[in-house]
Amino acid sequence: MIKRLLILAGIAVAICFVIGSIDAPPPDVSAFARTTEEPADEDNAYCGFVAATNAVRRMPGAMQWEKLSPEETDAIVDENAEALALFQNAMRRAKWYDKAARNAGGLYLPPMSDFAKMMKLYKAKVGRQIVRGEIASAVEGVQDFLLLNRTMQGDAESIVCWLLAGGLRGMGMHLAVQIVVSGKASDAELRKLLETLLLTDTSMLRKSILLAVDNDFVYYFENAQRIVDSSMRCTGLRRIKAGFEYHPNRTRALYVKMIGKVKELLSNDYNKGALQSFEDEIKSERPGRFGCLAPNFVGWRLLAALFHAWKDLAEHLACSEFYLSASEVVVAAELYRRKTGRHPESLAALVPEFLPSVPTDPFDHGAALKYDVERGVVWTVGPDRDFTGDMQSGRKSYGRNRKYVVNLDGSEVK
Repeated sequence: MIKRLLILAGIAVAICFVIGSIDAPPPDVSAFARTTEEPADEDNAYCGFVAATNAVRRMPGAMQWEKLSPEETDAIVDENAEALALFQNAMRRAKWYDKAARNAGGLYLPPMSDFAKMMKLYKAKVGRQIVRGEIASAVEGVQDFLLLNRTMQGDAESIVCWLLAGGLRGMGMHLAVQIVVSGKASDAELRKLLETLLLTDTSMLRKSILLAVDNDFVYYFENAQRIVDSSMRCTGLRRIKAGFEYHPNRTRALYVKMIGKVKELLSNDYNKGALQSFEDEIKSERPGRFGCLAPNFVGWRLLAALFHAWKDLAEHLACSEFYLSASEVVVAAELYRRKTGRHPESLAALVPEFLPSVPTDPFDHGAALKYDVERGVVWTVGPDRDFTGDMQSGRKSYGRNRKYVVNLDGSEVK
């Protein structure tokens, strides 16, 4: 009797494995097709970047820049004059086409370390120009940072590449604010700086991140699936087991569904409630504690790893939009102060002479960016919509809140 029950149990388990190994039909992924033509090397910023990194001679560690004396910084900049010239040339090229990413047969990440080094080296060069009062050259440096940012984000092969390009924009805006702080710029140079910042608008950020999300499917997810596919190729009973654990088509279909929701969230103003609902929906569909006993649990693990990266994108995008708008306000407010002798009473006073419209708060559903002339700050309400721009609420919240406020005079938030 016991033997018969064990046989029946074994048959039942085998049937479950066979049924659980049946994959779904292939989903329609034609919307993700990419036919980008490879540009000539002389038009490709990626090729110029590779040449620049190969020309680097001496570079301090990531945490060493702040410890260098002005003389030491100048020496490193001078030593790397060739690399800097090559990088500047690359920053002014029309296209970004990462050959390694486009031709990778497996998972690929951009050369983040090398790129970060080149950005810091170029930032050091522009920073020293500001100190010496070479403002016209420094404004050109800001233009270079923001130009390559727009090129890279417009052609980004992945979300990682888009985020890496965001570092260029962040450095460019930081340098723009430092030009204001220096007090050495002429009115004409400040106007040129403001024009440079206004070339990168928030709608451009949203459009480029949606493209990067689509490209992630082509250059990241599909390669990840190929790796999983090849690692699970086997025969006999192992093939049935592998088929139970991983369904390529079903995983791809779930990815397409999730990407659709991600793009919907990124297309609209930041909404923490909608993000939480999306996360709850994913959790409800995902296998629970005993997920390893559920069909396609390997596919779900792959998707879960990607979801954690996606869910932070909306806040990152909103923070990027805020800092871009706040940097524009800092430059515009300084021009207003020079003309009238005081900062504007409201952001509306900057329109239309200095800004085309009142900047909106990306965390506050289209409401105006927050501004207080008495405190000399411009801020966003933040993801919880409760930040007041007050940094005196205690050291504990400083690290979290400092990215939601900018001082009108460009000085460091303390």
